[in-house]
Amino acid sequence: MWDVIIWTTENTTDVVPSSWVVDSAVRNKYMYPKQIKSSKLKKIIKNCEEPSTKYVYTELDAVFKKTVNSYAEGEKMLHTLENTSSLDTDGTRSCIDKSPSPCSSVHAPPGDGFRESLLPILDKINGNYKLILEEIAKISIELKDLRNGQNHLRMKLSNVYEKQSIPEWPLPLPIKTDADFIDAENLLPEKHDALVKIISLVGGNSLRQTISFMIKRLISKDIALQYSTKGRKGKKNFSQTRFYNIIISAARGVYENATDLAISQMIGFALASASDWEGGNRRKLKPVGEESKPVGEESSADGVVAENEDQQVEPIELN
Repeated sequence: MWDVIIWTTENTTDVVPSSWVVDSAVRNKYMYPKQIKSSKLKKIIKNCEEPSTKYVYTELDAVFKKTVNSYAEGEKMLHTLENTSSLDTDGTRSCIDKSPSPCSSVHAPPGDGFRESLLPILDKINGNYKLILEEIAKISIELKDLRNGQNHLRMKLSNVYEKQSIPEWPLPLPIKTDADFIDAENLLPEKHDALVKIISLVGGNSLRQTISFMIKRLISKDIALQYSTKGRKGKKNFSQTRFYNIIISAARGVYENATDLAISQMIGFALASASDWEGGNRRKLKPVGEESKPVGEESSADGVVAENEDQQVEPIELN
């Protein structure tokens, strides 16, 4: 006789000889041979062989469903269980089922097989865990190197800042009066290097913008309106002042490859646009009937077109 059961551990159905039951009174544990090939195990079960000393058995929990008189009847009962609500799961078949099974050729008890199937997964998890630890160690070393690099860079920047600290200049900047302009010129060349360093720290994204910032740092709008690069159209000649060479030296300190001609041209642009330094309307209003003309399109005293300060232009020869 055979018992139709459900293995508790794997929740799978099976047919085993009734003699394999451990306690016939409760029928909740069955002996199961270990490490036997599926073909051999199926033969033992079909022949309804009683437990033998030839095999090693393990005791497994099971739920008893029914005792049948033939193995065929037991298999029929399995199909009934799998296709009805008698099972608590989706009715996964055991290794003795006729449908394709993932079980290995060497049959292990349901409980042991489940545990063994987890071993490759656990090995993979352990391997990934080791890789993660190795990557964390590498990242930790890289972060330490980055911190050291930041400290080194901070020290270098500190040294640069000390070297570029703004020197003292006895007069307020920008120069706002003619008297201060004369006094400032008299301080040169003694204070030449100090003034060059002061105005070279103004910044700028281009040679033209940098020189514009330098001149605005050096002189006010009212003073700038009195000058043009070469002194044309009744204006004073800025190139004959000592501040002209100050701008040349400061600009070349920032842009090493800048020529005197290019720097002079940018000085002309800055002076020509002095009327618009403080913002406001970028166009001069013309009488009714006349077309308004942008301030930036007026010719400077040196024949240099005064355009927006941030616009890049090709150097042109000054007269």
